[in-house]
Amino acid sequence: GRATDLWYASCADLVSSRFNSSDFDPLGITGVTVVGVTRVHNRWLRTSFERQLAAAADLSDPGYRRSLEYLFLGEDPEAIGFIDRVAEQGFVLSPIISSQNSIPASSN
Repeated sequence: GRATDLWYASCADLVSSRFNSSDFDPLGITGVTVVGVTRVHNRWLRTSFERQLAAAADLSDPGYRRSLEYLFLGEDPEAIGFIDRVAEQGFVLSPIISSQNSIPASSN
């Protein structure tokens, strides 16, 4: 995406607003700069997510979207290809992660 795209600016603003400098003070990090945003379109994952969201949330409430959280994911040098798998297949829920308060993007 480009900095002129509305969704790019929205993501960059959200990342910047969630950065807590006190968490990074011991490392000498005082801020964050967004250098790129990629928007992934996967109709199957979106449909799966929306079906599970409809089952778990009151969609008649116009404010339900404000209660959704966003996940920002970066490539881990020790897990090359992980982002590609997530974009193609969604997240696989681990038994360690409680799905009680979450809606998975995939049921894999």
